[in-house]
Amino acid sequence: MIADVSDAGAVDRLVATAVEAFGRLDVAVPNAAFSVREPFHTADLDAFRRTVDVTMWGTFHVVRSAVNQFLRQGGGGAVVAVSSTHAYRPVPNAMAYNMSKAAIEQVCRTAATELVAERIRVNCVRPGWVDTPGERTHHSDEKIAELSPLLPWGRMARAEEVARAVMFMADPRNDYINGTELLVDGGAKLPVDGGLGAVKKSPPDSV
Repeated sequence: MIADVSDAGAVDRLVATAVEAFGRLDVAVPNAAFSVREPFHTADLDAFRRTVDVTMWGTFHVVRSAVNQFLRQGGGGAVVAVSSTHAYRPVPNAMAYNMSKAAIEQVCRTAATELVAERIRVNCVRPGWVDTPGERTHHSDEKIAELSPLLPWGRMARAEEVARAVMFMADPRNDYINGTELLVDGGAKLPVDGGLGAVKKSPPDSV
């Protein structure tokens, strides 16, 4: 089933469809995002709101609906939301997206705090710059080829690397991990030219 995650009712129907198909819900991964890049002071507010509606509210709706299903099942379950380095890095011309990703992390930390007694875990995976088709809406292939070697690891993340991190956080064997963020950024948060052993490459500011 395909659903617009900015629509709470559509998300509820999505969860119900999953339960009907599989009998229960054990893991939810809010991952939908939308982003139009433009200066905030001249931004088209419809596009700005759409970014927040999909990226922030969409995550909230999925977390809320999934958690209610977990509770109906008697507790337990895991939510792994996909955040971004935009949550802490104020990338220019991406205010709506930056705001939304920062909010996602608070959604997850707050939900985790409220749900400890129910043994429902809520965590985030925080990727860096990932090689996906969506990046081509912001950068040409030529620009990506120029910028990605400047990242500390010398390349962008691959989608499957992020997926493995999500699987790790969702795995019930990792039950003691809760209310936190797992960085999958190839060292992008390491210091740049900041002393002995520091990263010598400067990550691009435009991602």
